[in-house]
Amino acid sequence: DMGERVCKDIEEATKKEELAKKTYMTPVKIRKWALKDAPQHSTFCGFPGCHSNCHVPCKMEKTLDSEKFRKCSAFRYNRTEVRFESPEDVSEFLKHLHDVTTDFFPDEDGGVGSSWQKKVLKTRGNFTFEGRAFREGAMVYVNGHVVDSSELRLMTAPFNVTLAERSIGDMMDICNRCGHHRTFHSHDEKTWEEESFTEELVDSDVKQEYFAATDERKAKQQAMAAITAKINRCEEEQAELRRDLLGNILQFERDGIPRTYALLLQNQKELFRQHIQSTIDREHGADVSELRRALTEVEARLQVVVQSLRKPENDLEWAQLILHVDNSWTMEEVEKNFNEERSASVRTNLWKILRTAWSI
Repeated sequence: DMGERVCKDIEEATKKEELAKKTYMTPVKIRKWALKDAPQHSTFCGFPGCHSNCHVPCKMEKTLDSEKFRKCSAFRYNRTEVRFESPEDVSEFLKHLHDVTTDFFPDEDGGVGSSWQKKVLKTRGNFTFEGRAFREGAMVYVNGHVVDSSELRLMTAPFNVTLAERSIGDMMDICNRCGHHRTFHSHDEKTWEEESFTEELVDSDVKQEYFAATDERKAKQQAMAAITAKINRCEEEQAELRRDLLGNILQFERDGIPRTYALLLQNQKELFRQHIQSTIDREHGADVSELRRALTEVEARLQVVVQSLRKPENDLEWAQLILHVDNSWTMEEVEKNFNEERSASVRTNLWKILRTAWSI
């Protein structure tokens, strides 16, 4: 029936809604850069898209003046990577370098404080190696530490070294780590760190399907609620009709005479049948159990009354009893009165009663 169809529609709409909800949002792992707290201040870049920690930690005094960043080692030195593929490369490179005892400071970025001396490997003068030009005074670093010639000779090729030469002129305004101008840099107790995140990737088409399925499910639920309410109203109306009709019958049973009471019951019986049929035709799947129960009760009462009106031996006596005419009338007068004065519906129901009673 209609209620079952709507329940099935609700179930299907709910499944579509749940499926769309599971698929329109897909978790995706992404990585993002964020500035994290650090124990010491560092020099880091803030150029859009750049997440370089250019000097961690920075030993020069913390400053907001970008002009002073020229003293930071990220700006004071220009670093170039050199790779040695063989011992011959190392020997050729060492021809242009010599060991020099150099002063080092605790504040490597500003030359402030007491110093100590260390022998380091520096370039003798300007030269070219593997197509790249180097200036006099560049220091050699391996893994972030200065080395001398003896340490370099002990290393086994292939390996890389870094040549750090002092920046000059406008080159001191450009960071040798990230390549951006000093004005994009900052000093703070922060460092850039990359973090992993999980975000929901939304498929707009599937999302629309989800909302459509949700709307459909809600509409079907509202329709089901309306059908249920209508069925409840019909059942209440039927119960009330049954109570009223049976109440009238009981009242008439107390006050009426057998013939008139039988006519009433016959009319009520026909009324119940018509109402049941019209309800079924109008409301597919409607519950008419209350009306059927009332019809059964009326039929039972009618049967009792009909039995009490069983035809006597004298037909005239029977007609006088049923039709309430004067007992001086003849049978011809009774039939004429019945045919002329009684309505068609009354005659029809009355003859139904008489035929039932005579057949008992």
